[in-house]
Amino acid sequence: MYLPFLRGLPFELQAINELFMYSVIDGKKILPIIEPVKLKGNKAPGYKSLVTKQIPFIFITNPESEDLTQQIISDQFLNGVLSGYQNFIPGFIIHQQTDFKSLEQFIAKFQNRKIALIHNSMPAYLDKFVELINGLQSTFFNIFFLKNFTNTYTSKFSNTNSFKVILEDGFNKAIRNADYQSAPEFFSGRHNNFKEAGYEGFSDFCTIGEKYEFGGGGAHAVAIHWTYLEKENNDFMIRHFVSDDRTGTEDRGGKFAQAYKHLANFASTKADFQETRGWKSIEEIGTEGKNPHLGRIKKFSIMNHIELIKGSF
Repeated sequence: MYLPFLRGLPFELQAINELFMYSVIDGKKILPIIEPVKLKGNKAPGYKSLVTKQIPFIFITNPESEDLTQQIISDQFLNGVLSGYQNFIPGFIIHQQTDFKSLEQFIAKFQNRKIALIHNSMPAYLDKFVELINGLQSTFFNIFFLKNFTNTYTSKFSNTNSFKVILEDGFNKAIRNADYQSAPEFFSGRHNNFKEAGYEGFSDFCTIGEKYEFGGGGAHAVAIHWTYLEKENNDFMIRHFVSDDRTGTEDRGGKFAQAYKHLANFASTKADFQETRGWKSIEEIGTEGKNPHLGRIKKFSIMNHIELIKGSF
């Protein structure tokens, strides 16, 4: 199983909706994880479509964003748009500052549902956490962010009811769009060996990366981040197609056209280039000379990435 880790931003929710429409997201082979990071006006309209269409996903109930308090999560989501919705799986992040009692309360609150535990960093009083989690009687997800743990940590969680998932970040984020290089970069080969590594599923942060930011002013360059499967070694690679014009914040449409031209050239010259829904969508606006919002560009790259992953294992 592949579990793309997203942040609930509008373009990400749109990507989930469209991929579900094309039967890419099914809850069995592809199950999104959503950690909300921001709400415009403390409203959650983008989630209503997920609920209406009965789209399955994991929803993190204790996000680490300072913009979302537990009161907002309760009012806007758990007792709001997600109230009564049985097709989402409640998730809980475990990190160094996690209070043991809060995990107990989470488990008790959702005791009649499948849950997901996301291990971000090692908590204090680890033995108590291990005892509680290994004692769970129902099926649940144990998701481990690999960069913060060794096998010694993950091996402590031996509950046979758990569905173990390995989470990694294959996206090397640059400070500015203009800083991305055009050379191919290795992204991930985890689809090849997650089972041999002792996991039932794998996860990543798609073409956005673990670190996210809002605003920051207009971009001086437009970058299209595109993953593809290099069939020679069956690894996922990523290319960054950046506009030639990297000064000023004007003419976003012209800069997109430049970045898209580089992507289109790559697509036309790579013999085994795969035409996903994400590709067809960005190709349509690129050939028509449209000026898309930067969020739409990210949506198309996410769609491409998830669809390619699904076909790889």
